[in-house]
Amino acid sequence: MNRYLFYCLMLLVMMLFWGCSGSKKLSKDTIDDTDRGASWVKVHDGSAAGKTAPAAGEDAEVAFDTKEKRLVYYGGKTDKDETLNETWFYYPAEKRWEQLTGSNLTPPAREDHILIYDTFRHKAIMHGGEDGDTSNELWELDLATMQWTQMTNDDVPFIEDHTAFYADAVKGAYFFGGQNEKDPRLDDLWFLNLDPDSPDFYKWNIVEPSGKKRPDGRIDHTMVYDGRKNRILIYGGWDKEEDVFTNNTWAYKIDDNKWKRITPKSKKFFPSDRRHVGSVLEPENGLWIIFGGRGAGGPLNDIWAFDTEKDLWINATPGPSPRMDHNMFYNPFTGEINVVAGDEGKRYSDEKLHDMWKLNIDPDQIKSMVDEKKK
Repeated sequence: MNRYLFYCLMLLVMMLFWGCSGSKKLSKDTIDDTDRGASWVKVHDGSAAGKTAPAAGEDAEVAFDTKEKRLVYYGGKTDKDETLNETWFYYPAEKRWEQLTGSNLTPPAREDHILIYDTFRHKAIMHGGEDGDTSNELWELDLATMQWTQMTNDDVPFIEDHTAFYADAVKGAYFFGGQNEKDPRLDDLWFLNLDPDSPDFYKWNIVEPSGKKRPDGRIDHTMVYDGRKNRILIYGGWDKEEDVFTNNTWAYKIDDNKWKRITPKSKKFFPSDRRHVGSVLEPENGLWIIFGGRGAGGPLNDIWAFDTEKDLWINATPGPSPRMDHNMFYNPFTGEINVVAGDEGKRYSDEKLHDMWKLNIDPDQIKSMVDEKKK
């Protein structure tokens, strides 16, 4: 077979493959993969960044204020790698950003921090991170008065690159992993009591799980709270000391005080190793959605759904452009899932992503794929 004929046959095979695929990229602003239960629409192109929208695209943190139906967005880095201390609000119904300028105090510039929403007290809580050295600063934003207050004391741990989530059932927040100046791969599980009626209000305690099983120390992982089963789910991350990415999934059952590793039967049906991944729990259908991150080969744009009922992963690829250090949020009033900003991870470039995408999922299609996989 001559080379020309070979190339023609290869081109034909590729065309047939693309034609049979369920994935259809309709335009630069729309991605359709309804056969796999996911489709995307661009909400903002990022052109307003630094004007009427946040200038920070990478390493910002978000929390959704369910009372005022808005996103809280804090810190992060600009295209010039400048770390900011700006607080922004995003109003999905109006597709509008608004910067907070009226607070008497403001936390310092931060990246690699956490931001959580205390649903019971209507507060946003910022902890840790860095702008040089690892911080232990703890700040609280009153979302009624729009005032920041520093809550740091000697008991607050120094951590960056960790994860945290508020658990309604216990009126408190769990923090896992991360690093500090002494340890590059923490495996501590902390609990911050946020119940104002408790004698331990605002006290920190390390949780000592029963049993021997527990996740390895890691940074740059992702975590959500599964309210149906009152448990914490963590996925992925990076062992900085060993320079190893991971893709393992762990569940911490709060009622039992136990960790359990969720092991796949086949690597084919499991996300690949990665760090800096974005994720969100879609509670109505019990689907934990992860998108992107950085693997050994660079930034990724695949999307996976974890069925929290059956504890199985399903591939719902593809997504928008590859990215890491982005954020995702779920709007409980509309059921919408959004991906915000991030970093393309291009070598020799500090330019960030400032766009926003809306992810539409078909839970019935995803769950049917889960059922098919179990056969």
